[in-house]
Amino acid sequence: MRRPAGASNSFLILCSTLLFCQTVCAAGDDDSTNKTGRDSSEAASVSALTEFEDAVQEVFANHKSAVVAVVVQSGSSQKQQEGEENDPSGTQPRFQPIPARMGIGVVLSVDGQQLSVLTNAHLLEPIIERRHPSTKLSLLSSEGEISDVSVVASDPRSDLAIVTGTIEGALPERVRLASGKSLKVGSVCVAIGDPLRIRDGESPKLSLTVCQSLGGRLSPVVLTDISERSIHDLGTLADVDLGKSFQWSGTPLFTLDGELAGLMTAQSLPQQRDSRSAMAIPIGEFRGVIESLLNGYEVDYGFLGIHPGDATESLMRELGPTIPNQTAAIINRVSPESPAERGGLQVQDVVLQVNGQPVTSGDDLVRLIGLVGAGNQADLIVYRPNGIGILTLSMILGKWPALNNLPIVATQDRVPVWRGIRIDYPTARRSFLPDRFLSQFPRGVVITSIEDGSPAAEAGLQVGQFVVKLGGQQVETPEDFEKFIRDARGETRLELSDGQEFVLGESVSPPKPLDGNER
Repeated sequence: MRRPAGASNSFLILCSTLLFCQTVCAAGDDDSTNKTGRDSSEAASVSALTEFEDAVQEVFANHKSAVVAVVVQSGSSQKQQEGEENDPSGTQPRFQPIPARMGIGVVLSVDGQQLSVLTNAHLLEPIIERRHPSTKLSLLSSEGEISDVSVVASDPRSDLAIVTGTIEGALPERVRLASGKSLKVGSVCVAIGDPLRIRDGESPKLSLTVCQSLGGRLSPVVLTDISERSIHDLGTLADVDLGKSFQWSGTPLFTLDGELAGLMTAQSLPQQRDSRSAMAIPIGEFRGVIESLLNGYEVDYGFLGIHPGDATESLMRELGPTIPNQTAAIINRVSPESPAERGGLQVQDVVLQVNGQPVTSGDDLVRLIGLVGAGNQADLIVYRPNGIGILTLSMILGKWPALNNLPIVATQDRVPVWRGIRIDYPTARRSFLPDRFLSQFPRGVVITSIEDGSPAAEAGLQVGQFVVKLGGQQVETPEDFEKFIRDARGETRLELSDGQEFVLGESVSPPKPLDGNER
């Protein structure tokens, strides 16, 4: 039987051991009938092992060309002294740029010669924050040179980003994204990576891994302000068993069917001592996030405007035997005028499900709502005490607020710039909120930027103001704003949440494109 180059022996040893044990267990009886059955069983085991090896080899053959090295270089190792020469071969400069960050990316789509590569957002921070004037982002492939590399979108809360580049050489195969629960405990995956080999023009390495547990967190510290939290602080990550050479950030994990099931995001966490333990982002649960990033959009996580807590097992037992959950989330506070209040959610409600998925804790509720996405409908199954019982509540979600200093990158607007105004959900940034506890949920849409010389700038509008009416029509969401501006002509009256009114004329020049900085 063939063995894929660089493959870990762990699974092959396991399969061989099982086959050996099966043979030994059957060897105690010399009866010819049992011998015939034993031979048949051994043949079936060998066939299954061969099929397994073939599946691993096919995944590696199909997707090794889609795995690239992501390198951020900054400055140089030391300044070359005047009069010093290059190396004797004359092919390499003596002093090379220092790799500030290095990891792996996987090609998700190909348009002509242009690649869209999924990787980790934290790898790109030096280039996004422009920490050094000579900082450079590179994509390296064993298949050919990649030029014109740039960041399309980056989301630090999921640690996912899309980078684009133009390849001069053979095109990689398109990678399919897994859906649903892409990683489960016991899932066997093929890891393809090692950026050092790719950088040196060699083929990436292969290893096999198994998902050991789910619900991993990036930080054991619980932060109370949602705007300070990563989605991965809420128990999204899968714990996988991989050697150090495969724990590079961005290393892809493929199913035996060839679908992208996970992306490495961190090595063993502070609370873990196992050096082979590493954390992976389950791709199936983050497909919506990835699709937003591929389009160049900022990721809009869903938001209810609540403070949830944990409904313990003892509390759940008090609710009665008809409640299926062992644990759930309990609502401790509902912000006035929030999506939660408008949808009918009340304090002391126990949330059992979100869109058919069970809720086990307050963090679980926040995570599930976040991944539904802003502007989408969430159907909640709740238990309301005082004899009311089970209810189904539907609500349209707002947007999870982010800190202003997060290195978010978006190169496309979901809603077009209109007369110099960029807008977003009223809770888009922490700085737009009246207080950290949302004593009053803001109405309308918030102005996030104003272009110089535009009608909005000339009228005196300011960033952070909330637009509640356009042309006399109520505006509650970015979708409402976009619907109005599609047909808006001539002067338009705009009303703010504080009662101020402005009249805006039409723009005399097209809006400036985004430069990739945080909005």
